[in-house]
Amino acid sequence: MNKILRLSVFFILLAAFISFHWIKFKSDKFIFNSFVDGGDLVFSIFENEEYVFGYEVNSLEVLDKGHEYKAIYEVKNLNKELNQIKILNFKEKNILPNHAYYLSFSYSGGKGEPGVVLKSINFCIKNKKVINSGDMDNDSFISDCHK
Repeated sequence: MNKILRLSVFFILLAAFISFHWIKFKSDKFIFNSFVDGGDLVFSIFENEEYVFGYEVNSLEVLDKGHEYKAIYEVKNLNKELNQIKILNFKEKNILPNHAYYLSFSYSGGKGEPGVVLKSINFCIKNKKVINSGDMDNDSFISDCHK
């Protein structure tokens, strides 16, 4: 009887854990779809419009002593509700194909988040497509982008 009770409690806790993470995953507000639209770079980030304070694009390099991050393009005090970030004429802003970058943006936190949240996405442009780092580590991603 004691073994059946422990097994029942285990399965109830397991079901609760799975349900909690499924609900949390379903309510995630990020979609991270990015693409090149003519000469523009588009990051569809949020499912619904969110209040974005600003964003910046940084170059990502591997050096002998570690990684180097260099600001390429920055938009401060954007302070708009939007669901995507669009960088017009990205080549004019020195965002070039076959190079690793990351987009950092700050937005207003929602339920269960701090007041201002900072999020980053690694990306590169290859064959007129935007590639995200996914599960790759920084060194592998940079190496793949710079080929």
